[in-house]
Amino acid sequence: MTAMRSLFAVALLLLVVGCASSPPEDPSASASDDTPPPTPAPPRLITLDGDVRVEVQAGVVSFPGTIALDDGWLEVGVCRVGTREHEAVVVTGSTPSIIHAGLLLAGVEPGRPGGYHENGAAFGPTGDRVVVDLQPVDDAGEPVGDPIPFAATVLDVRAPEETPGLGWVFAGSQVLPNPPSMGPGEYYAADFGGSILGLSTFGDEVLGAVEVRSPDSGVDDAVWKIRAGSLPPAGTRIRVVIRRATARP
Repeated sequence: MTAMRSLFAVALLLLVVGCASSPPEDPSASASDDTPPPTPAPPRLITLDGDVRVEVQAGVVSFPGTIALDDGWLEVGVCRVGTREHEAVVVTGSTPSIIHAGLLLAGVEPGRPGGYHENGAAFGPTGDRVVVDLQPVDDAGEPVGDPIPFAATVLDVRAPEETPGLGWVFAGSQVLPNPPSMGPGEYYAADFGGSILGLSTFGDEVLGAVEVRSPDSGVDDAVWKIRAGSLPPAGTRIRVVIRRATARP
């Protein structure tokens, strides 16, 4: 679709700009055997709107957020501000479609969100596997302590003594036709629904949980809660860190 192609175009443009910003080679440098080898260039770091940071070679994307809840039931792991804070661990002001563009720059391949067929049968999300951590930071945005694996913050009431076998993929949300009130064009669903890291399956997640569970309690019982003592207090500043789960050749 047009909007998704635009995201790819933005990612490509940013890559070109990043390459163009590298310092030129010095033509006067000696090529003699006594010349020490050049110092490797530092890893490329690209910062997008909303302080979305992309470590291109490492396949890592991070963005700022705040702990929204440190106790209670969950349906979403990370959401955009003004959407699902009442059922999410982390809230962020970063835009989901910009996070999507960052993941493209980091070499992570999107798929599609999970959902349900008309006959009620569930289908899982597709896309590259990712690993998600929460890194507490100080007022200057510097890391404080060790990162917290997101899966370790969630309790599954079906097996409360175990760490849930949670997994996520870069589902990539959806690009949908605008409703009449928005005029012609298309929109990125997660920018409005707010789901960045899913637990329940709303069908618009940027990062979809591998296990499909409906947010409708008439379809699936609620099973996700915050694990007691696993998180800093609500209001704590963090960075959400998304890593590509497998290296590229």
